[in-house]
This record gives sequence, C-alpha cells and structure tokens, in this order.
Amino acid sequence: MEWDLFSKIVKDAFENGHNIASLHFFGEPLMWPHIVKGVALLSANNLFPRISTNGMLLTASLARQLQEAGLKEIMVTIDTLDEEAYGKIRKGGSLAIVKKNIHDVLDATSGLRVYAQFMPTKYNMHETEKVFYKEFGNRRNFKVLKWFIIRMNNSSNISRNLSHQANEVDKRMCDKIFDRLDVLWDGTTVLCCLDYEGKLVTGNLKENSISQSWLGPRAMSLRKKILRGEWSDLEACRYCVADHIMMNNKHWRITDPLSALPSKYMRLLKEIENLEEKNGHV
Repeated sequence: MEWDLFSKIVKDAFENGHNIASLHFFGEPLMWPHIVKGVALLSANNLFPRISTNGMLLTASLARQLQEAGLKEIMVTIDTLDEEAYGKIRKGGSLAIVKKNIHDVLDATSGLRVYAQFMPTKYNMHETEKVFYKEFGNRRNFKVLKWFIIRMNNSSNISRNLSHQANEVDKRMCDKIFDRLDVLWDGTTVLCCLDYEGKLVTGNLKENSISQSWLGPRAMSLRKKILRGEWSDLEACRYCVADHIMMNNKHWRITDPLSALPSKYMRLLKEIENLEEKNGHV
C-alpha cells in the first residue's frame, strides 16, 4: 500500500471513531517497507494494531523497532513444529528460520506479546500446544493460539476446490459481514477477512470514506443478498473455508427451500430493507 493512502485511512479512522485492528490481510506485512513507520503512525493516533506474519522476516532487530514504534502483539503463523508437516502447510518457508526468529524475538523483547498460530490440519493433527511450549518455553510474552477450522482438517488441497457441499453451512448466518471491513493494498474494501481476491467489493478508500464503504448501498446490498440466502453465486462465500456457522440442514443453494432465519438475523434483514427503501435502494 502506498504511504499516502495509508495515511489517509489512518486519518479517516482517527477522526471518525473507527479502529484499525490488523495490519495484515493474507499478504506478508513485514515485506511492506513502511511497516515500522505505519505502526508508529497508528500508535500516535491511539490505534494499536496486531500483525500476523509467517515469521521468515521477523528478526530480533525488526521486532525491537516494532515494539519501540508501539506494537503490542504479533502472531507467527507457524502451525507446526514437524518438519514434514511444515513443508506441506507452509510451502516455501523454512521451519528452522522461523523457530530461530521466534526464539530471538522472545529473547530480545519483553513488552511485545508473541503468539504462535497452531491451526490443525490433517498434516499436524498429532501435535498439541504442549510441543510449542516445550520448544519456546512458558514465558510471559508467549502464547499458543489454536484455531480450528473443520474443513481444513480433511482437505488435501486447501484452495479453490473447497466449494461448499449440501448440508455443510447456511451462509445467511455469517457474522463476518457485520463484524469488520478489510482493505486490500490498493484501497479496495471488502466485507470478509477471507476475501483476499476482492469479490465482495464495497468501495475504495482512495475515493470514499471508511463509513461509506461500511454503510453504503453496495455493502448493504451484499448483506441483504446473503441474508436472503442468495449467496450461492457469490464466489467469496461459496469457496469460503470458514466453518463458524455449521448447520444441521441441507439448505444452502438458492434453489433450496431455506429454513426460517433466527430472529437476530431476521431483524438485521428487515433493518437493511427498511433503510434501502428509505434511501431509494431497493
């Protein structure tokens, strides 16, 4: 992301009461040449983000700079301490380098909280959090975060072939579209933290404000479409690997008779429809 665009987003967030939660979105944030300066700018505006990294570039020197700039916590997506499993889960990375970097950072920084991501898949199901604590120790500034996504455990290819099958999920109850806004490197805004290819676009922060991207007609139209059960033609939803909304029914396609929405989501749908009618966006 260009520095001028980043500065514009930070100013918008600060002036309008938004919070910047993360400085990562599928890319590797430590490759951004402005990462230390970006953290410092956020800290100066009382916005304290998290960073998720694969750990390959996370040296002790860089960690100290980030800590001095105001970074409070950083997550390393290591996922396993098994060399063979790491080669399959984190292709292109080096487990030896990442392990060394975590050790060096823990030794060099005391005020920076380091989280080790442990996401079980079929390659590392034999491991537990204990192996990470055995490797890195029980330190005040270290913690293992175990994330569990059901379909990842059974997949041989965690990629675009993971389209949803009947009886898996009812995406109408996805909370992501009401939870956060994500910004791609070029300012494009999307409604889902897994939409890294920019399919559910709601605006662009080069041209509009965060509030417009969050509450504008495009965002509301997408939310209405998903709540109505018309999401099967939305590629980002159809290929989503998240299983935070498992359902015990077979209703997922637009042509299937969907069961009634729970009252919480029905109220949200009514609010959106009323707002669209009021503003002329039906």
